Amino acid sequence: MKKPGKTPAPPRSLGEDDKAGIRAALEALRQSPGFRTRGAQNAMIAIAARALGTSGGGAVIEAPTGVGKSLAYLTAAVPIAIAHQRPLVIATATVSLQEQLVQRDIPRFLADTGLTATVAIAKGRQRYACLRNLAEAAGGGDGESLFDFDPAYARSPSAEEAKAIEALSQGFDAGTWQGDLDLSPVPLPDGLRGRITTSAGACTRANCAFAEACPYLRARAGVKAADIVVANHDLVLAALGLPDSDEGDNPILPTPSKALFVFDEGHHLPAKAIDADAAQLHLPTAIEALERGRGPLSAAFVRSGKDAIGGLAALDVQELVTQARDALRDFSDRLALAWVPDPAEAQPTWRAPMGQLPEDWRDEVRELDRLFTKLSRFADTLVSALPKQDGGQAAPDDKLMRNLGRLVERLQDASALWQRWARQDVAGRAPMARWLTVAKDRSLLCHAAPVSAAGILRQLVWGRVESVVVTSATLAAGGDFRHFREEAAIPDDWELASLPSPFNLAESAVLSVPAMQSLPDDAARHTDEVARWVEDELDWDAGNLVLFTSWRQMERVVALLSPARAIRTLVQGSRSRTELLAKHAESIRAGKGSTLFGLASFGEGLDLAGDLATTVVIAKLPFAMPSDPVGATKAEWYESRGRSAFFEVALPEAQRTLTQYMGRLIRTEHDRGRIVLLDRRVVVKRYGRVLLDSLPPYRRLIA
Repeated sequence: MKKPGKTPAPPRSLGEDDKAGIRAALEALRQSPGFRTRGAQNAMIAIAARALGTSGGGAVIEAPTGVGKSLAYLTAAVPIAIAHQRPLVIATATVSLQEQLVQRDIPRFLADTGLTATVAIAKGRQRYACLRNLAEAAGGGDGESLFDFDPAYARSPSAEEAKAIEALSQGFDAGTWQGDLDLSPVPLPDGLRGRITTSAGACTRANCAFAEACPYLRARAGVKAADIVVANHDLVLAALGLPDSDEGDNPILPTPSKALFVFDEGHHLPAKAIDADAAQLHLPTAIEALERGRGPLSAAFVRSGKDAIGGLAALDVQELVTQARDALRDFSDRLALAWVPDPAEAQPTWRAPMGQLPEDWRDEVRELDRLFTKLSRFADTLVSALPKQDGGQAAPDDKLMRNLGRLVERLQDASALWQRWARQDVAGRAPMARWLTVAKDRSLLCHAAPVSAAGILRQLVWGRVESVVVTSATLAAGGDFRHFREEAAIPDDWELASLPSPFNLAESAVLSVPAMQSLPDDAARHTDEVARWVEDELDWDAGNLVLFTSWRQMERVVALLSPARAIRTLVQGSRSRTELLAKHAESIRAGKGSTLFGLASFGEGLDLAGDLATTVVIAKLPFAMPSDPVGATKAEWYESRGRSAFFEVALPEAQRTLTQYMGRLIRTEHDRGRIVLLDRRVVVKRYGRVLLDSLPPYRRLIA
């Protein structure tokens, strides 16, 4: 809640001064080397300016590869942000695009236009080293175990980890590394990140002896002072989910109601919003956390010097912990009897039909919700009740706060899950998906997630930010935004635009669907046929990208290739993405040819221009897995309302993903090549024509 007495700023509208500033920036860009005027880019600048120049403005812009999305929205947004003294927040789906914007695109834009603005990258706490944990790890011991079962602290660092820890410590002390783990001076061994980072709960902030030099706190201060903040979708959604301060400020980002927002890679936003509101709980870990947490709770209660906190005395708290533990054990036993996972299944899953839990579970779930909500609120109140110093000695408080903070996080996680399981779904609205899975130790995990992002985005984002642009290369299905509008709850008064590609795709590429004897429904035969096609028909002396929808099929195809072919493939997961791409480029430059095998993450974001990819092979249509609990629950809900989940959800999403995959081929106006789809369903299924008609206008060669 904002403090009374502040006069709200008058609503903005795009004025002549704003237009003049944008025209000046664009004219300066035209004088820069290599700049080419593009009609679609000019159209995007105008649309983005109308949205960002108006209080409450919004636009959704589909801009294919080559339009120059980032330059277009920067040209519209930066002059407006500077003129109206509004911070600009650009959110991407990936850290790699964040880095590209901060290190290349924005500095080049500012240099070419002569505009002046400070820029900061906003990333989560886990992206930065915790100096306290780094120092403890450098000591070689087991560290300060917040809980005995925390795997990051259960052992001393390995020799490889110790070497990396030493290099990080020396780099920070010498000032050559600022603590950003994405810019680590050495490769980080698996498992090390958990040891040298911290969570929000375990961070003691100003009480920490390393607070003044803390990389995360320094980065956050830079974000608060910056004119342009480059964040990611996950962080923005997390920040918007936090309550504002008394002054109306957001704890992480610039004040949303006074900022301009651009969501790049916006097709990911609905899925990111669903993930942000999801919850999961590992039942044995939750039970153990309650037992391990008794000590920190008792010590903190004594340290507070109070007889009661939140209406509870010390003995009441211990009784509450016992009740929560016993209720959790009893319900865990019930679940174990109600569902016996099939050991033959690779990923055993039980899902509540339409998200509705069995009737005989509901009383216990409501009681778990009550107990963990009460316990979580008490623990949070207890943290606030602790004195900041203890006789001038900060260390005991620091250790206690770390223990207590981690416990609070565990309790909040449990409370979030039980709240979602106990919540009664509103009739007529999208339900909550609720399901069980099996952990590696064969114990149970409880899950919950909304099946629609519409309500989350409407309340959390569109209702809080001042003006916004959502953009991506794939937002519509053949120019139709209906699916994305519903998924993302796009307001009716926003401007929608699907811009044309600046490339002549019909001349640049051919989309080939070769004759095949099998469909993906027959997984074994189709995989064998994909392997034969790749073996015999791929140009192994050129640059190729082969995309799969499952690890199983990708690994099987590699196994079926001849040794001479298999040794020339670079398979996702065999080494880091950066190493694979560097090796691929090196082989192409040497004239040897190279073939990348990858999954969905290789189908987006890879910029394989020129000879790096002259053939893109797509093994099968990228439909979502039918076993996905969120998608399956959503499909049931659609069907219950007389709607087609396949034609209204699955098909548009597959089209969007397929367009992204195909977009790996033509990256510049000089690129040429072929796209090969090894899935005859686009020919023999009745939805095939709809799907083909919605794809970019490549020349078709369908056997």
